[in-house]
Amino acid sequence: MKTITLSVTRALTELKNAKARFTRELSNATFVDVVVGHGPLQTGRKRESVSSLKENIQSSKDKIDNLRHSIQALKSAIVLSNATTQVSIRNRTMTVAEAIEWKATVALEQSLLAKLRGNLLEARNTIQVTNQALDKQIESLLIAGLGNDKKKWSEDEMTVLVNSQKNSKEATLLDPLSIERWIETLTQELDGLVAEIDASLSESNAKTNITFSSL
Repeated sequence: MKTITLSVTRALTELKNAKARFTRELSNATFVDVVVGHGPLQTGRKRESVSSLKENIQSSKDKIDNLRHSIQALKSAIVLSNATTQVSIRNRTMTVAEAIEWKATVALEQSLLAKLRGNLLEARNTIQVTNQALDKQIESLLIAGLGNDKKKWSEDEMTVLVNSQKNSKEATLLDPLSIERWIETLTQELDGLVAEIDASLSESNAKTNITFSSL
């Protein structure tokens, strides 16, 4: 066993590399083999002695065990560091772990913002189409009743007709949540937030050291 000290940034790179090596070694590993009598089964590969096969099997296990230990040691040290190291983002002080979780929730907030914008746009389009159709209906009523000579209508009579139609058929926005204000608030909160979190985490990881044991 030896003790190693690395920055979190370096440890994250080592962890990524260790996982890649684990995958590669596991793909090439042999943990059991077949022998016939006193020799190995011929399977198209170079014929090897039983002792050589045993060495290969043990070597595979040793490599995998070392990588498993390294991965677990690195992960544990990083998790512990994230739980205790503090960062400041937008006048909020929190642990690195909390900042990582905050970043994860940004995607949810962005999906909410997209949904709000989509709902508002859809509602406004519906209002526009509905009210344009209503204006045509009102125009048709006026023409049907008086022909093209609207001067036969008094100003008050036309107003009464138009208002009665609009009062019963005009589309308006139902907005109990004040959606535009909600959209504006969310937009301000999310603008550049991921970049700020990433920058703070990168700075913290570069200057924070962790210590772990390696085989």
